[in-house]
Amino acid sequence: MWLLLIGCLSTDGDGDGFPLGYDCDDADAAVGAGTFWYADYDEDGFGGYDQTTACTRPQINAVGWVDKGGDCDDGRGWIHPAADEYCNDVDEDCDGRIDEEPRNPKQWYYDGDRDTYGVSDETLERCEHPGAPYVGTGGDCDDADPYISPGDDESCDDVDNDCDDAVDEGCESGSTGSTGSTGSTGSTDTFEEGVLRGDDANARLGASMVVWPLEDRDVLIVASSEYSESVSGLYQVEGPLSGEQLLAPESVWLESSEAIARGDSLTVGELNGDGSLALAVSARCRVGGAGGVQVIDAAGVVVQLYTACEEHTYETVLAPGDVDGDGVGELLVGFDDDDAPSSWAGGAWILSGPFTASRPMEDAGVWVSSPVEDERLGGVLAGGDLDGDGLAEIVLGSPFGGVYVLDGIPEVSGPLADYAAVFEGEDYTLTSAALVGDFSGDGAGELALFSAAFPDFSTGWVIDLLIVDAPLSEGASLDGARLTVSHKSLNLSHEASLVSGEGYRDGDLLLGLPGYNTNGAVFVLPGDASGALALDALERLATGDEVEGLFGRTLALGDLSEGGADELLIGAPGTHSGTGNSGAIFWYAEGD
Repeated sequence: MWLLLIGCLSTDGDGDGFPLGYDCDDADAAVGAGTFWYADYDEDGFGGYDQTTACTRPQINAVGWVDKGGDCDDGRGWIHPAADEYCNDVDEDCDGRIDEEPRNPKQWYYDGDRDTYGVSDETLERCEHPGAPYVGTGGDCDDADPYISPGDDESCDDVDNDCDDAVDEGCESGSTGSTGSTGSTGSTDTFEEGVLRGDDANARLGASMVVWPLEDRDVLIVASSEYSESVSGLYQVEGPLSGEQLLAPESVWLESSEAIARGDSLTVGELNGDGSLALAVSARCRVGGAGGVQVIDAAGVVVQLYTACEEHTYETVLAPGDVDGDGVGELLVGFDDDDAPSSWAGGAWILSGPFTASRPMEDAGVWVSSPVEDERLGGVLAGGDLDGDGLAEIVLGSPFGGVYVLDGIPEVSGPLADYAAVFEGEDYTLTSAALVGDFSGDGAGELALFSAAFPDFSTGWVIDLLIVDAPLSEGASLDGARLTVSHKSLNLSHEASLVSGEGYRDGDLLLGLPGYNTNGAVFVLPGDASGALALDALERLATGDEVEGLFGRTLALGDLSEGGADELLIGAPGTHSGTGNSGAIFWYAEGD
């Protein structure tokens, strides 16, 4: 009897395969079991994980129930399986992928000449930057010339430089053409006199150089690369220079040794109190031995200031002037691997002359280091009279942090615990360019700083040249600079060189950018300018003619042609000749 009752309860009355109790209407074969219903909290027509089975739409907890599931985010109505995908790093259509086939892709343009403008007929559509050589701006009308693009200024040269389908607009009739280099604001009166080239595959001439003014002439001191054993060391180049000349390996003046690599950094200054200028040369350790700095006087006498190699690596030297008022100039020697008080703090030796006999560094001065780790203080050195008291201040900068200004020499060696950084690094990554001088001509010292950062590929390099008025107080902000020159581009680098134009372009500041548009260039900044300027608004004095030739890596001024006027010397250590980076130094005269 019980078996008969159970059999009756399980009867499929309409024969549709769903027994009584599961069939929503067991008298109608067209109606089967209940439907899966999904709770749709964001009311986008798709439900998420909460579900139930019922013959009719449930009325539970005042929530809308739908018969479509698969919603991967039931709290946002624009996310569901039928949604369109957009560039926003979100999986809108719930397929487990992000930003595929988006409705709003960004257009990326192929940039063959690396001038940050691409061609409009060769593009990719991506949400993220696909990497070089693609850029976010098109419209380049000549993608083989980095000096022709919508971002360039028009020059009087019978060429459409700015890609606006007009040639030489704004030029007077008959003014096209120039015997000199053409800058971003038009032609200049500067012309190339000659070039000095390395005669070795890896000499990399132009990476380090300085003009040494002797009593009767100017001499160019050039360092060759440490990577070439045959020529590593210093050249002493005598004038007059003209045309194209080669520096042969056998003409090295001061050779490096297996233990010492000479010439990563060079400077000149009144270091012996006799009124003459001496040359200071970094002497970085290679293997064992003692490193430090060498001071060479006008008579060729070499004095070594040394310390054990394992303590520091010396890569920068600078003669800031007389800091302590004794009539003899000081010497700064930067190092970046000091372990006290913390790893890679960096710092500098402050050595006091006269330098007439070799001795350990600790017998010639004191050292200071950053109070924080990883700042690598000493990578940027500058000095000069910033407060008008007739004595030089010391400027120590970091590629990763702030800038310290020392008014005087500490009595003992140690971290700069009693000094606060005048400028904190924060958004700025200070590099190898700093200069002290009276750029505006008002009789007061100023500090010029170059900074660079690389936020991302869509932005590229962000560079700023800042000139900050004295006096400089602790906690001063770079935002208070008298003058800021800015530029953004993928085709830049963190490197720059600065030199006062005195004797060549009086009242101006010269800025070398070896990464500018991949070839490098030198710009002229009027010393009395103020406010915010774009780099391309400046006069471009000279440009390199070789991709990645590092034209502008170093700058120097001197009368090397012995014509009675200074020439501008521009180092380009990446210049190729034959089989390798022989490097080159170009010199330019200022026309009438």
